[in-house]
Amino acid sequence: MVALKGHKILVVEDNYMSYKLLDVHFQRVGLEMVYADDGYSALEKFHAHNDLDLILMDIDLGEGIDGTDA
Repeated sequence: MVALKGHKILVVEDNYMSYKLLDVHFQRVGLEMVYADDGYSALEKFHAHNDLDLILMDIDLGEGIDGTDA
């Protein structure tokens, strides 16, 4: 099993219930979550946190930058 405690994940999700579900599960395994609700704030959080281990990004964020923009 992979040790997850102490790792930091950026979650980009515009659906509040999906975010809360991830938050509950991540807390159970000791992951720290940084949250952004759109692509623009995700870029800001990415630059502000240089210790991220993973980014989970919704591919359908609605308006603005989302996981399908290149």
